[in-house]
Amino acid sequence: MKADKKTELDRLLLKSDLEYDESHYARYLDAKKITEHYGEYENSIAVLSNLSLDCSYIYYGNEHRSEEMESIWERQLLDQVHPDDILEKHAWELRFVTFMESVPEEERHFYHMQHILRMRQPSGEYAYLLHRVMYLDFDSNGNVLLALCLYNRFGSKVNPYVGIIDTRTGEPVEQLDAQISDMLSGREKEVLQMIGNGLASKMIAEKLCISANTVNGHRQHILKKLQVSNSSEAFSVAKRLGIL
Repeated sequence: MKADKKTELDRLLLKSDLEYDESHYARYLDAKKITEHYGEYENSIAVLSNLSLDCSYIYYGNEHRSEEMESIWERQLLDQVHPDDILEKHAWELRFVTFMESVPEEERHFYHMQHILRMRQPSGEYAYLLHRVMYLDFDSNGNVLLALCLYNRFGSKVNPYVGIIDTRTGEPVEQLDAQISDMLSGREKEVLQMIGNGLASKMIAEKLCISANTVNGHRQHILKKLQVSNSSEAFSVAKRLGIL
């Protein structure tokens, strides 16, 4: 992930007030074994991110090797993701984080998110992979401590479901679009749509009969809610999330 992209989910995931003690570290060590099992048995690339320590453990199932890095962002892998799919990946992860905040803590382990992306292979060609995300540990305030990401190849005749899955039923989560749509207010959606249409703050202010300062205030709120760094990314993420 590019450096300017890294901050987008950092503000949402990497929180300074995370509770972390020896029991959480013990679960991290256990989760590393789980990561290896997923990598081995599914022949996948498995990435365990420790959000409190801001580090990752990566296991390459097809190569039977592992590595650790001082970041929750698996840069070696993200640099191989097709540029057109990076924003899509961010949008789905943001969607999953937002959804999980609405789920009772005792039920959060029942859900995972999955979507399709393209990753460059050693040959230089791109292959389609199923990217899955699940959360393995939380602190007492419900903040995510451990996240597991899996990258799997799938056959050309397979069409995996894209979205958030309830593992108790195997069914996709219902009413998700309504929850995501409520992330922005009606006026914020108006402003963002006009931004996407290329209008400057002054013109938006005139059309909505509000001040330019008010428009800029809406811009800042939109960026904060969508965890992006500029209005162009906000519009793209909002479109992918189905907010606009």
